Formats: sequence, C-alpha cells, structure tokens
Amino acid sequence: MKDTEFAFAVAKIRVAENHLIGEKDLDRLIEAQSDAEARRLIGEKGYDASLDDEAMLTRASEQLAAFLREISPDKNVVDFMLVGNDYHNLKAALKALVSSHGVAAGYGPGGIAGAEAVRNAVLAKKFGDLPEFLRGDADKAYELLINLYDGQAADVFLDRAAAAAAMQRAGETKCAMAIALAERSCALKDVKIAYRAAYTGKDARFLDDAICPCPAIGKKALIDAAAHGVEALISYLDAEGFGDAAEALRSSGADFEKFCDDELTRLTLPAKMMSFGPEPLIAYFYAKRTEINNLRIVLSCRRLGLPTERIRQRVRKQYV
Repeated sequence: MKDTEFAFAVAKIRVAENHLIGEKDLDRLIEAQSDAEARRLIGEKGYDASLDDEAMLTRASEQLAAFLREISPDKNVVDFMLVGNDYHNLKAALKALVSSHGVAAGYGPGGIAGAEAVRNAVLAKKFGDLPEFLRGDADKAYELLINLYDGQAADVFLDRAAAAAAMQRAGETKCAMAIALAERSCALKDVKIAYRAAYTGKDARFLDDAICPCPAIGKKALIDAAAHGVEALISYLDAEGFGDAAEALRSSGADFEKFCDDELTRLTLPAKMMSFGPEPLIAYFYAKRTEINNLRIVLSCRRLGLPTERIRQRVRKQYV
C-alpha cells in the first residue's frame, strides 16, 4: 500500500494529537486538590469521568481502537497493535472457565475480536467460534489448565503466543516502525521473564518455554545468562546493547517497567515529522495508550495518598 493512501488518516491523527494530555495537563492532574477536581480535569480531555476509573479507561481504549479502525486504510496496521488484547481476554476467559464460580476479573478492551465474543466462545467451550488465529492457542492453554493443572504454564504459553502474533502481524504491515516496535517489545518482555526467572531460580526448561524467539535478542544466550543468576544476566545485557535496560533493572523492577514503556515511546518519535504512511497512526496508538496508562498510575497513586514527586517519578514519557 502506498504511503500517500494514509494522507487522510494522518490528517485525522494530527487533529487528534491536539487533544492528547500534555505535560502541563498531567501536572495539573497530579497537583489537583481534590478527587472532584481531578475528575473534572480528566473530563475536559474527553474522558467519561462519570464512570469509575477502570471502566472509564477501558472505554477510552475501546474508543481508540474504533477510531484507528475507522481511519486506517490498512487493517494490518491496527491488528498488530491490538492482537495482544485478544490474548489478554483469552487468558481471563479461560481462568473463568476453569474456576469454581465461573467468573474472572481482568477482561480488557477488545482486540481483533471483541472481548465479549472471546468470553462467550470460551465459556461455552466453543473454541471453533474464536478467530482462527486464537483457536489452536486456546486449545493448548485449556489443555495445560485441565490436564496439567498448570495455570502458570498456560499464562506463559499465551504470553509467548501473543508476542509472536504481534511480530507476525507487524511484519505483514511492511512498516519498519511497526516491525521495530513489535520486536523491541518482545525482546523487553523476554528480558523481564529472564530477570524474574534468574531472581526466583527458574530452570532453563522454564525459560525455553517462556521466551519468545525474537530477532532483537538471542534466546539461547539470554537463557544461558539467566541460568547463571541476576548479575550474569545484567552483564550480558550490558554487553549486548541493552545497557539502559540493564541500568533500569539494577535500580528496581518498577524502574524497568517504566523504561520499557518509555523505550517504545522513543521508537515512535520519528513519526512526528512524517506526513504520509502508517507511522503517525502507530505513534498515536502508543501515545494514547501511554496517556491511558499514565491516568491509571496517577489515579491509583492519588488514592494511595502518595506525594506528588513520587507520582511524577512513576509516570511514563509522553509523546507530546
């Protein structure tokens, strides 16, 4: 698809970017003197502040997906960004299916398929009603849950499948930014898994099942480093061009999570200078997702009564 075919979509994105929450807006929210003032500020930015926090943010995510689907001339551009939602909802539905009460929290916004469609198919054990790309993975995860009673193995399997699906769909866009984002995201998830495994003493077999092969980082070398402990893993990351990730891990797990989000934002910044192509749509998706995540962080921290400087340390780098 020619980049010029995105001209109308990019024009719509530039208008939408004007309504993103900027640094000053976020500061006003952090410093709001009351919850009522905070929700008023959020409402001014187009969120439905009449809903509870999670419902409000879920609706915003759903509106983001609908907006991008409406304006994008290429569905693959949107699918690579949303496919992770399908796997998240599949995990929630499977947990509900095998639980004694048949209910599970944790459903998120829809991805390529609607969240309700995934939930209904799984709870009815009609995996054939799922989108084709989810059916085999749903069967395998269900088997792990029912036959092996291994919820962790099912989660690990679906997380790996989600990363692989995102990379596959990013490749179908033929967009270098999409491919870089999917591969970097997968690599950072692999690093997180390796770090937790090294910290908790998980063996190489667990890591082999959990880590998704990714061009951005060597799977075998990552597993070997993690098998020798946290310091060996961090030294490996330093030597392989992941020095910033290593530094964040040395600081804390929370700092690493923030680094991962900020790293993906960094990869989208060149889209600010582009007038054609899918890159501005991709960048807007990540910008809005970061905005929603920042609102979740700020609202949660405010409920906990954390001081403003602590809240500022936790918020993610913004696109605007």
